[in-house]
Amino acid sequence: MDSEPPLSHGFKVGIGTVASCALWADALEFDPASVDVDQLVAEAPGAAEIEAKCRSLLIPRLVNAAVEQSLAKMVTGDALRQRLLTIQSRWPEIRSRCAHSWSPQRRRPPDSARPEPRTIQRRSGSIWRVYAGRTYRPS
Repeated sequence: MDSEPPLSHGFKVGIGTVASCALWADALEFDPASVDVDQLVAEAPGAAEIEAKCRSLLIPRLVNAAVEQSLAKMVTGDALRQRLLTIQSRWPEIRSRCAHSWSPQRRRPPDSARPEPRTIQRRSGSIWRVYAGRTYRPS
């Protein structure tokens, strides 16, 4: 966000797309039937925990908006239980509708073959330096 020169919107969308694809690849291998719904509901973080987590992870100018959005999306108690039970009961349908996008050739490589986030940042910084024609070193 604070890079100089700033990263393009398209670059940010690309990184978000890669992250979303990795999340879906893992999600499609998950079996929600193995989840103890009552335990998850009992251990769900409250508003104070969510706010503290946001404040510990984000830079100050993003914190207030992140806390507000996170709390607005927070689901607890019976509503959380119902949502989890719905996911469990509909998971076969959800998985079959999404799985066609994930052939074995598209699955992500094992952890040992994936670059670290810092490596991705260095590589993207290099591409940006060439594109922008400036000297830039990611911090």
